Amino acid sequence: MRTCIKCFAETDEGAQICKKCGSKEYFIEKESKIKCPSCGASNSGDNKDCYSCGIHL
Repeated sequence: MRTCIKCFAETDEGAQICKKCGSKEYFIEKESKIKCPSCGASNSGDNKDCYSCGIHL
């Protein structure tokens, strides 16, 4: 799965645009255990700060 960097909607790996907002910008979800409460990005269990937005987890 890929997640849209603008609206955080999940889209299939092969999609070229976000199915929700039409954005062409994505980031690929990392293998993770903790979802950021601020931006929704998934972070590995040992992260103290979100890799996407930097907020303390």
